Amino acid sequence: MVDTIHIYTDDPSIVGSFDLNLLEKCVEHHKETGTYFSGRIDNFNVSYSERRLWIKGSLTKFYFGNNVQNMNRQQLFESLKKLAAKLGLDICNFRISRIDIGVTLEMENLVQQYLENLIEVPRYKVRTYEGESKLFINKSKTISFYDKIEEIKQKNVNVQLSQLPISKNLLRYELQIKKANNVLGRITVNDLYDDKFLKKLRILLKDHFTKIKKKRKLIDIDKIIIKKPKDFLGLLACDKICDFGKEEVFSLLSKLCKNSKIDRRRKYDLKHQIDMIEQKFCRTSKYIEEFENKITKFVEGCF
Repeated sequence: MVDTIHIYTDDPSIVGSFDLNLLEKCVEHHKETGTYFSGRIDNFNVSYSERRLWIKGSLTKFYFGNNVQNMNRQQLFESLKKLAAKLGLDICNFRISRIDIGVTLEMENLVQQYLENLIEVPRYKVRTYEGESKLFINKSKTISFYDKIEEIKQKNVNVQLSQLPISKNLLRYELQIKKANNVLGRITVNDLYDDKFLKKLRILLKDHFTKIKKKRKLIDIDKIIIKKPKDFLGLLACDKICDFGKEEVFSLLSKLCKNSKIDRRRKYDLKHQIDMIEQKFCRTSKYIEEFENKITKFVEGCF
């Protein structure tokens, strides 16, 4: 589940014991703030100065040689142990500044069909690229979905897909926590060994998918039963809720409550009525149902 990480240390004893000869393609840089070196160790980008050591890269790619496969708990531990051995350092107390969590899912249909059903997330910008990827972005996080096979083709990544137990419809879902301190607080590599912390990451992955507004459609009009005038009004309300987005409707109710236009009890009554209307007149796209089921199955069973 854990993929890319950015970790660093300012500990003088650790920084001072780092072997600069480990760096491949080592380059020396000179700035007003001082001299630092950059290079690579395996697939990790490394930056080193007298004051700080940075390590940035994909643990999944480091472990498997690709980030197509999903890494389980034990494999995560092994990848961290392997990285520490490569560096010749104890990395447990390294601070984590960024952490990406994600999953590659085998889907029944073309990836594009799933992306088309993801609409928006409140307070996130949306970016779509040629129907092959869709990103929801804010300052601290990016919720990313993309066609993994297309990415491999475009980047000309040396992955023998025929040797992997996968189908041609691979959808990659990632939650990129770009400012870990803002989202998760002060965390270190040692937290990645903690089951409670890993559970927290799993919940975040699922919750951010839930936040996304998805396409919902009115049930076939011939199948709708209208016995009373309020049923017809509910149908009209449902149509508008689908267009506006339920999260936006709930946000409006919260603002009305905050401004004393409605009381708290009425707010919750209205939210309940909206849920009931949606259940009665709307259905979720088959693509979203499949997507939700597979994310739930992964999150509940990955560790």
